[in-house]
Amino acid sequence: MHNKQPPIDNLAVMRRSSIDEKNPLDTKNPEVHSNDRIFTIFQELRLKGPVVWNPEVNERGFWSVIGRNEIVEVYKKPEIFSASWQNGGFRMFDTDKVTNTPNRAFFALDPPERTDIRRAISKWFTPLMVAQNIPTIRQRAERLIEAIAKKGKADFVAEVSFPYSMGLATDLMGLEESFGPTLGRWIEVLLADDDPDVMTTLDVRQQAISEFDEWALEIFEGRFRPNTDLLDVLRRVSIGGNKLNFDDFSVNVLGLVAAFSETTRHALSYAILALDADPLGRARLIADPSLASVSAKEIIRWASPTSHFRRTAMRDVELGGAQIRKGDKVVLWLTAANRDSTQWDCPDQVNLTRFAGDVPAHVSFGAGPSFCLGWRYAELELSIMLETLARRLPDIRQAGSELRLKSNFVRAIRSLPVEFTPSLAG
Repeated sequence: MHNKQPPIDNLAVMRRSSIDEKNPLDTKNPEVHSNDRIFTIFQELRLKGPVVWNPEVNERGFWSVIGRNEIVEVYKKPEIFSASWQNGGFRMFDTDKVTNTPNRAFFALDPPERTDIRRAISKWFTPLMVAQNIPTIRQRAERLIEAIAKKGKADFVAEVSFPYSMGLATDLMGLEESFGPTLGRWIEVLLADDDPDVMTTLDVRQQAISEFDEWALEIFEGRFRPNTDLLDVLRRVSIGGNKLNFDDFSVNVLGLVAAFSETTRHALSYAILALDADPLGRARLIADPSLASVSAKEIIRWASPTSHFRRTAMRDVELGGAQIRKGDKVVLWLTAANRDSTQWDCPDQVNLTRFAGDVPAHVSFGAGPSFCLGWRYAELELSIMLETLARRLPDIRQAGSELRLKSNFVRAIRSLPVEFTPSLAG
């Protein structure tokens, strides 16, 4: 990923969010995301419109897009709103300010380059391929729930959602399931820019990068061949007629691991909170497990596992009443859009049967050319685990305070104590 980069220096520090203490409505503040105050902030900002200016400390500021329809518009116009690393990238910070080796990451490409990678790996995301993985996913769900069923309590993240989601990642990439915890540890550190409990020092980030690159290099050079050819196809893909170099390959493997695991892991953890918040919906799910697929959509909307993606305006443009100038940063707050009251009734509340009706789609998977290739896997994994919980642990519930990741990028739960009646788990 960054194997040629010198040891961590001030570039890495730029990844950490500068907080504007004078602005109580600062959407960039990681703290307000980890304690859910961000939703109160979004409510106040909506009074100003669906697109609101957010100043930054030591930076040029950005537009916060909080309306669902406006976010869909941005996603569908990549020629106006660019995700390219050459124009700043897909994170709130500018890519060239946080690394000496900017590279062609999948999420930091616009069409037609983005299309080149999507086309190359698309066969792993077809309905047929997804269906072929159902037996393995069901077996893993049963095995993980069986392992905790007699205890009456567990850490749901460590014992269920983490190994469950990482298991699919290793399956699709042709790796041993036992390698999942290592991959997960790398991902957790590399996404924890603002959480000092995870990325305790900048050297910890550098160590994770070095370890990941060493492993990825074995695949890139053909010294290690996974059991599926997904990573081999990625190794040989060309973008705009140019093959990926190692840095490109490494960062895209990292992106695949995150894409395969993050949405499912965090949505599944939030599912426990959702079940507690909607007891009537839980009862309906227990009585009719076929509602699991409907409930999965609602949980992904309500959880919004990825908080934001960023774009850069390529020309002056009007969006949601705001006059955006060429070069402006445009931050798409998926957490806000998925609770847009102009789209859904009582959007802050969980309604596990909401998507049984004719309602707008959520934007957790994006829209247009940026729509997530792996959405079928995310919904399927969540549905299967909800079915399993309804049958094996119907009264599973939160048993203590959850520990959340301090982040404005990933809405993650790091630890979640749960309890249930062992007699119902047999």
